[in-house]
Amino acid sequence: MALPRKFLNQDEELLAELRPHWVFIFGPLATAAGVWLAIGIVVLLVHNLPNWTSYPLLVIGAVPSIWLLGRVIRWRCYTLALTSTRIVVRRGVLGRDTVQLRLQRITEINLNQKLWERAVGTGSLVIDVQGEDDSLILEFVRKPAIVQRVINAQINELVGGGAREDVPEDMRPRNRPPVPPPPPPPSSSTD
Repeated sequence: MALPRKFLNQDEELLAELRPHWVFIFGPLATAAGVWLAIGIVVLLVHNLPNWTSYPLLVIGAVPSIWLLGRVIRWRCYTLALTSTRIVVRRGVLGRDTVQLRLQRITEINLNQKLWERAVGTGSLVIDVQGEDDSLILEFVRKPAIVQRVINAQINELVGGGAREDVPEDMRPRNRPPVPPPPPPPSSSTD
């Protein structure tokens, strides 16, 4: 679900909008596919199954399918958005949990990736927040090194220490005009 315009302040622009990596869905998908494959093999190999076995087989197949459906719905209802001044994380299916973190409060952003996560392009970002004991952990982030670099560049721009990083096309919000590049710094010529 996209971040509604009402969440943005007047002088704020939406730079990037992400959903979790497809690995978020992989566990339930592999389980459901494996269970249905096993059920299909049992049905093909055992020709004379009693009629009463069809209902337990359907229930056995329905459980991982319902798990997969729930995970897909959770995936659709999770949004990580980077604006020009904050990070907004919205999640929840029936209830809604929205975390808004001003970029000025971020003290450090750490990237955690296991070997298999590096291979598929996902990872976790651990964001340390000024004045908080706990860190904000964002799991299953797509291209986490690029997201980390974009957030750091945006923080540097806010504090006056650098220019905005170009946001990759696949991270930009859909159905919205692209973010214009920042104006070049004024040249100081001594004539």
